[in-house]
Parts: sequence; structure tokens; C-alpha cells
Amino acid sequence: TALAYQPGLHGPFVFDDLHNIRNNESLEIHKLDLQSLATAAFSRGSGVSTRPLSMVSFALNYYAGGFATFNFKLTNLVIHLLTGLCLLVLSRQLLMAYRARWQPLLTDWHIRLLSFTVAAAWLLHPVNLTSVLYVVQRMNELAALLTCIGLILYLWGRARLDQGAAGPAAVVLSLAVFTPLALLAKENGALLPLYAFVIELCLFRFQAATSGRRRLL
Repeated sequence: TALAYQPGLHGPFVFDDLHNIRNNESLEIHKLDLQSLATAAFSRGSGVSTRPLSMVSFALNYYAGGFATFNFKLTNLVIHLLTGLCLLVLSRQLLMAYRARWQPLLTDWHIRLLSFTVAAAWLLHPVNLTSVLYVVQRMNELAALLTCIGLILYLWGRARLDQGAAGPAAVVLSLAVFTPLALLAKENGALLPLYAFVIELCLFRFQAATSGRRRLL
């Protein structure tokens, strides 16, 4: 994936990059104090939340190396790669839960193969090209990464609930912490609870070891 994207890392800012990043003086921070970061966070961000988490990440890029586009695009690529790794973990969790509940014939080899295929397909799919090389679309990337982390935590807690172990805290934190964080990157993060609901509805069916945990779910 890194090799596939390498030729585009030296490209210029384009379209909305110019307004939101290159011509945004609030991002030109020279020290990491609260006031500078707050000014950058709420500068020119669009949407309901103004996407402060994404704007701060642009300011940190400037602090590290000015407006060199390579640094901005490389950061986007790293976020993309991290999300791919999260999708690998998430796919494995889903398939293991599917095996435990519905398909015992699914082998470890099947799970590894399917998980790697899903992650590789997502990492190399052309639909993600603009999210990586169109710098301002880091907003999409960060929301996706935080959503994936939230779902990983949800599934980890959910598996523990199935085993009768402590897990409610992880389930609650996955939605109560990572949904707001993803929203601060972009409004797409609001979908995290919906994804968790679909997983619950299709895979776990709101079942748990005790009636109290079932009511929680």
C-alpha cells in the first residue's frame, strides 16, 4: 500500500486544501500551547462540530515541517495504514464471533485468509485514493480510524460478556468515548453506534450470560 501511494506523496495541495489548510493562518503555530491549539482547532472547520480534531492534526503537521505537502500526505498515508491494521483486527474479531455462534467449521486458516483479504482490499481500493492524497480528507480518515478502534473495543467487550467475564465497561466506553472522538474528526463518526447495533442485531442477537447483561445490551 505504501508503495502504491508513494508517487502521490509529492503532489500539491488541491481544491479545499487551499482554503482550509494552506491559506489558513491559524494553523501556523510555533509553540504547542493550549491557546495556539484551540485557535487552530476551531479555524475554518466545516460541519456541525467544526471538526477540531482534524484541524489540530493539520496544525501539528505545520509545526513539524511547515506547509511541506509531503509531510501532510505522509501523515494521511500513515493513518490509512493504521486503519487497515484495525480492519484486519476487526475482521478477525467478527469472524471468530461468527464461528463461535454460527459456523464451527470455520478454521483459523479461513479466518486469517478472509481477514487479510478484507484489509488488503480496503487498503488498495481506489475509492480511498482521495482520502489519502487529498489532504483535507484526513477528516474522513480520522473518523474511520476512530470508528474502527471503537468497534474493536466493542467486540472485545462483547466477547467477554458472552464468556461471563467483565465486559460491560468496554462496551459502554467503546460508544461513549470513541463516538464523540470520531465526531470531532468528522460527522461520519456518528455512525459508530449504528454499526455496533447492526453487529449486535446480526451476530450476537443481544444474548449474554446473565439477564442483567442482556438488559444492558
